[in-house]
Amino acid sequence: MKIRSKLANIVNQSLGAVGVHLVKCEYDLISSGFTDSCQSIVTAKVQERIDSLLSDLKSIGINDRFNTPGRLADFHRDYLVSAVKNHGGGIQYNNAIVLFSIASALSPSLIIDSGTFRGFSAWVLRRACPGARISSFDVSLQNLRIREPSVNYVQSDWFSGGPDAEDWKNSLCFFDDHVDQVKRIEEAATRGVRWAIFDDDTSVGATHQGHNSRSFPKVSFLYSDLESVEKLSWQNRGRQHDLIIDHARLASARLLVESYVRLPEISSITGCSYQLPLTLVKLRGR
Repeated sequence: MKIRSKLANIVNQSLGAVGVHLVKCEYDLISSGFTDSCQSIVTAKVQERIDSLLSDLKSIGINDRFNTPGRLADFHRDYLVSAVKNHGGGIQYNNAIVLFSIASALSPSLIIDSGTFRGFSAWVLRRACPGARISSFDVSLQNLRIREPSVNYVQSDWFSGGPDAEDWKNSLCFFDDHVDQVKRIEEAATRGVRWAIFDDDTSVGATHQGHNSRSFPKVSFLYSDLESVEKLSWQNRGRQHDLIIDHARLASARLLVESYVRLPEISSITGCSYQLPLTLVKLRGR
């Protein structure tokens, strides 16, 4: 850990007693956003991109039940005045819009948010699906800053502490937990989940961005040419990491997936910080 990060942790431990938490400033709408005069232009462009996305996704079974113009405008206004300002880490404004839109279009009755962190993704999902049953899981809730009254926060892994549900088919899982994503696909398929959204689905070529090997393989590995690769090795923050490629496991997991879609990245429209696009996975029904 860098010296600045260590100092920030020490300061935040002290400030936490009075409800204050320092975070790194990012180019999100909080630190660098468009003015009111530009808002209608940007919102219209975002709406156009989301409408195009939802139209394309009809081919994999997502019925467009989402009134884009009104809902996106409401989400934008809620975001600007909410407690999510300077949330730090996790998804930012761009991916939040995409997550909000997909969840709204799917309209699931049950949502699993795996990787609570500061609580931003649960905040987004609650606004997307106000009537859904939402459970947010993290192995540690010490970073939680934003609590939604109607969200169930659980300090546990989602698969060991997940809710009982009679019908998982009308559910959505959002995975932003830095865990082996193929494992998450296997677990979701076991439960009978049909839809899952993944953050940090890096490509094979960007494996070096991974902090450690525990968050690999990614979903993208299922659709990468790895037949001749036995091991991936990389360095991150001065440490060596190695990942043995289990070809049989990847092939088996690939059979569980019906559709794999890389969702759009909209920083060129909003001007907010670039983030790796989210990934949408539709699992085969049991």
